[in-house]
Amino acid sequence: MGLTSFLLKLDGTKSIIDALERASTLDRSVWEKLVCQRGTLDILGSAPDQFSRMVGPASYEALLLFVRTQYQTIFVDLPSTLDTHEVHTLQEAAEIFLICTPDLAGLHMARRKADALRNLHLQGRVSVLVNLAGGRSAPSNASIEQIVTFPVRLTIPRDDKAISNAVQKGDVVQGRSLFARQVESLAERIATASKPSGLPVPLRRKFVDYFSISAARCSDQWHRARSSLNA
Repeated sequence: MGLTSFLLKLDGTKSIIDALERASTLDRSVWEKLVCQRGTLDILGSAPDQFSRMVGPASYEALLLFVRTQYQTIFVDLPSTLDTHEVHTLQEAAEIFLICTPDLAGLHMARRKADALRNLHLQGRVSVLVNLAGGRSAPSNASIEQIVTFPVRLTIPRDDKAISNAVQKGDVVQGRSLFARQVESLAERIATASKPSGLPVPLRRKFVDYFSISAARCSDQWHRARSSLNA
């Protein structure tokens, strides 16, 4: 299982691979056996690094289509590889968060990813979340925006104590620290923005957070984005 599953002390044994292998026949009863619950979240853990067979693009599309019928808000945590299914997911997303740290190396990598997203014509949906922000030598938001070339949506300060306590309990961050308030603020903005307007009401109003894996690489868009990322 993935890092988030470990941090939240989830005991589920299923991963996104199980969901992808059943994507064409998913129904509510099968889905309930795949996800784990933590508060108001339904979580489908990441897949192991190695797995027996590749899963085709049709399975990713079928999985996205299914979860959209079940949830009002869907979070997908993607790695940095920009594989075919990741590009498809990004193209379907209403909003994309580019997460970086304010150090020089973190901003450099974020700029490379920003160029890749721009090559995919996704710039209108991208904003930056700055993690581990703060400190005397930290750059201003204006400086970060100049480097990364996307607007800063939110800065999340370093709070080792709050995070350590949450990890030990396998729960969300508690309290009213600046870190907790910023995370709560982000969640509220996303939840408010995702409220449906004249659309069919989903079967459930929980969140689902699932994690991607690497798959076959193809498409001209992927190659252009990948080239800019690795330049």
